[in-house]
Amino acid sequence: MGPVFISYSRADAGYVGRLTAHLVNARIDVWTDEGIEAGAQFIRTIERQIRACSAFIPVMSPHSRESDWVANEIELAKRLRKPILPLLLAGEPFTELLTTHYEDVVGDRLPSAKYVQVVLSQSTGGTGAAGSAGGSAPPAGWPGARDPDQLARLVKDTPEAELTNLMNSAQRSWILGTIMSWFPARFRPDRAGSVQVVVHWHITGPPRATPDAFELVIANGTCTLSPAPAHEPTLALTVGPVDFLRLVGGISNPMMMFMTGKLKAKGDLGLAANLANLFDLKRA
Repeated sequence: MGPVFISYSRADAGYVGRLTAHLVNARIDVWTDEGIEAGAQFIRTIERQIRACSAFIPVMSPHSRESDWVANEIELAKRLRKPILPLLLAGEPFTELLTTHYEDVVGDRLPSAKYVQVVLSQSTGGTGAAGSAGGSAPPAGWPGARDPDQLARLVKDTPEAELTNLMNSAQRSWILGTIMSWFPARFRPDRAGSVQVVVHWHITGPPRATPDAFELVIANGTCTLSPAPAHEPTLALTVGPVDFLRLVGGISNPMMMFMTGKLKAKGDLGLAANLANLFDLKRA
């Protein structure tokens, strides 16, 4: 996989330097245009790097809003259907990215562990070690499920009340980001064939007022993950946090969850019925 491409205004270079160091510390390969002279070679280099990148991070601010370079880079990334993971540094979200979820870093804040975890997954093709984002270890109270087998055993052995408290805590983002990173890592292109679909996951419940959203894009024999949905979904799935753990761990039956309203699906129901077959999610 290619490096992560950061699109920004030179006026925001100070923040981007800190951002780059933050991502590199999480073992993410990052590319910026620092040190490259303007000219014809610059244009070719930018295009080549966007085509090769594993994810595209536009840093949105009033400065970058006025930059033709940033606008052109965003347009190319969208045309190439790159995973776009915007950061809002200042001002308002860009019009062309209004349908894309973004991370608010206003006040020069660095992005969250969940955001970094998803960037890590993109940059390694979904094979990055869970929990390595930002150098963090599994959160206290979470024994460290590294795959669906361990998740199934943990969920079976943990009382419902404890799971609810855990998924209502600040640890929720780390857990969801880790589990979602399994999907691209365990994607089976041999089963997907020529399928080209977009799947949105919405995990509801506190502590967030709005659901956590993730996007899986399956196309051309690959599966990419984004915490910032940018495309019209073929299928949208909505589920509560504890039921999400039970679903991925293979403890709850998806059909029964549909029938009881614990799992809601909108869009291609045939895809919903076959989705699990596209991933090697072995269970205990």
